[in-house]
Amino acid sequence: DPAALAIAGLAPDAAPPSRDEAMPTLQERDLLSAFVQEITRELHRLLGHVEIPADSLREFVCARRAEIIADPGWIEAHFSLDDVSTELRRAALDLDPGHVPWLGVVVKFVYE
Repeated sequence: DPAALAIAGLAPDAAPPSRDEAMPTLQERDLLSAFVQEITRELHRLLGHVEIPADSLREFVCARRAEIIADPGWIEAHFSLDDVSTELRRAALDLDPGHVPWLGVVVKFVYE
């Protein structure tokens, strides 16, 4: 996934850093599951007014089509104007994050 590789600081055609890693442990899977549940709760809080089945909410927000352009210190997600979501705009989930300190890059959302 080019977006995941960009977050890892890698080029879109790079080999995933997890390629040679062992499968996640039960503890790691449990921690990841708890984090996903936390994200889902927050999305429900922000988008409670949207009539989307609970099991589709994360996909509605996170699995949008975009072209990812990444350079060291800079990531842009380019979306089509046809894919603008008024629900996401109202919840302010499509605002540019700008500099993300924990990621060490600037993140921009571009609508064309």
